[in-house]
Amino acid sequence: YEQGSYDLAIELLRPLSREEKGNPYVQYASFLYALSAFQIQDYNLAKNMFLQIKDKYPRWKNMPEVNYGLTNTYYAMANFEQALSMTGEILTDERQNESLR
Repeated sequence: YEQGSYDLAIELLRPLSREEKGNPYVQYASFLYALSAFQIQDYNLAKNMFLQIKDKYPRWKNMPEVNYGLTNTYYAMANFEQALSMTGEILTDERQNESLR
């Protein structure tokens, strides 16, 4: 992913993004898979992967980045209603985190 070979990244990350016993990389692989899909402008794939991460791992420590990626995906798809909704969710999460400090 970091080298900019997004098609190759998707190919390599696909098996790692599957929920299998003994796979400690599933959340990170799924996230990088979604980011790679976004980079090649496969927005439906990116959206579905971000939504899957939100559904399966709602307490994952990188959820703010997942929400940001999903928001960008909605904007790229011109789904402005969903994008604004996600922006509101991000702002609410940030305010909650600030109040916990």
